[in-house]
Amino acid sequence: MNVVWVISQDIPNNLINPATIKDTGTSWGSWKTYSMYKTDNCVCSSSHEASALVHHSFHNKCQLHITKESFIELNRPEGVILFDGKFGNQAISNKDDIVTLNLIAGTADLVLLVGFNFKPLLNTDEEWERNSRAEYYFNMREIIKAHSSTQFVLVDYRHELASWVQELDNVTEDTVESVKSLLG
Repeated sequence: MNVVWVISQDIPNNLINPATIKDTGTSWGSWKTYSMYKTDNCVCSSSHEASALVHHSFHNKCQLHITKESFIELNRPEGVILFDGKFGNQAISNKDDIVTLNLIAGTADLVLLVGFNFKPLLNTDEEWERNSRAEYYFNMREIIKAHSSTQFVLVDYRHELASWVQELDNVTEDTVESVKSLLG
């Protein structure tokens, strides 16, 4: 069984022990998750950030995934992995989370989601924030729906869960202790 952890770029510090992740599967997430979780596969959807990461040889610490556009702009650096695509809406939140899920959803049997926050959108939120999160939620929902044979598990989820997530048959919640005992 192919087990993949996806660590959200919004993950709070010390939510889960990095050793637990290493012991039970490979890890994927935004490059921003590396310092706390030593993420195996890091995604960077920003050309500006990719440039800084390559300049500092970040791709020698992990599998760094950058856009084809960034790759060309950076004079084709060795040791990076490419993905294709652009976001039409630059204001969308959590782009690296979307790309990460899109890259792994078709290859994993079990996707363990940690640090995600799929709380309902509130009318009291700022309009730009609500729109940005709504686009993020739309993309995440479509990726999960498109991979109905993959099981997605929200691990140690700590927020109210939006109705769009509750309606997905292939999404469940569980504790890290339960995950460890099942996979350990």
